[in-house]
Amino acid sequence: MREFAESVEQDGIRRELFGAVRGSGAFRHFKSTIRRHGIEPAWWEFRDRALREIAIAWCEENEIRWE
Repeated sequence: MREFAESVEQDGIRRELFGAVRGSGAFRHFKSTIRRHGIEPAWWEFRDRALREIAIAWCEENEIRWE
């Protein structure tokens, strides 16, 4: 979530996202913030891409073929 926040170009939204991911209820606050600003689709795209990169790296480290 922090990496996504870093990728947001608008300063105000970026600052709000950084604030949202602090403390308890961070994911709930983060989701509320991305919905309010209409950037939820960008978050899911960012998240999917990051998870794919993690999975590929794991496969390569463990010498597992992936497609």
